[in-house]
Amino acid sequence: MQFRLWHLLALTGVVPIACGALVYATPWSAAAVFTLSMVLLLTAVVLSLIANGPWRSFWIGFTVFGAGYWIILQTAPLSTERTDRTTWQLQQDGAPLISSRILDWIYIRVLPLVHEQPVVDIAGNVTNGSRYPRSTEYSRVGHSLFDVIMALFGGMLGLAAHRRYQSAV
Repeated sequence: MQFRLWHLLALTGVVPIACGALVYATPWSAAAVFTLSMVLLLTAVVLSLIANGPWRSFWIGFTVFGAGYWIILQTAPLSTERTDRTTWQLQQDGAPLISSRILDWIYIRVLPLVHEQPVVDIAGNVTNGSRYPRSTEYSRVGHSLFDVIMALFGGMLGLAAHRRYQSAV
């Protein structure tokens, strides 16, 4: 697979913005990144219906992998541990995805190197001016970014499959 110069330029422009949104996650940035990922997925649905040739394969793969990631993430899979003998209990901590573990590791191990740990008073206000993101916003931004990465992987896989099967014909 070949990469063009504009792919590299786009990547060097998007990656720092994505890292900044993750490290400095706020309710507004979480909403913005989540909305952007949903707009990309909905646009991909439309483009997968109207595009032709290799681009159609790209957009179908983008849609399937992007939507699939959100479906898996939002659907609590059945846990293997049972609380009683007659029913299965749903997991409360979400799907056991590697992206969740990576985000947890970054939140626990890497963010303390970037931000000062917050000092919170009894009312719940941060008293030392720390910009340490709350886990909810951090998780929303992180999973939205992983969704776009998975969708791009699916798009590239669709494009590669299209090229592979077109050359075989």
